Amino acid sequence: MSGKPKPHYFNGRGRMETVRWLLAAAGVEFEEQLFETREEFEELVQGGNLMYEQVPMVEIDGMHMVETRAILRYIAAKHNLYGRILQEQAWSKQCFLCRRELRFLGSLAAICSGVLDRVTENSFV
Repeated sequence: MSGKPKPHYFNGRGRMETVRWLLAAAGVEFEEQLFETREEFEELVQGGNLMYEQVPMVEIDGMHMVETRAILRYIAAKHNLYGRILQEQAWSKQCFLCRRELRFLGSLAAICSGVLDRVTENSFV
């Protein structure tokens, strides 16, 4: 299959964002299928192409790939983004892990922000 990769995900960033970034870094055009309703997601599940019945899923090279890290590794290997030498591979891995940690910190900040709002509402300060 030589068509464009087709990522399937909810209409938001989430776990698909890193996949989008990597496809863009590789210079690969893609056609997203964003779910606007729960019914659209359930239709994909009923189609039998979603292993584990979860997204993100990317249609690529005749496969229906799930699991974010597996998708990222496939794209990186296919487009020679891992690096030729060990130092380049280490740099590539650092970038991936940094993105992952930033995502975690963003989630943590959102959670803490809500907690702090509730604390200040109920405090005497």
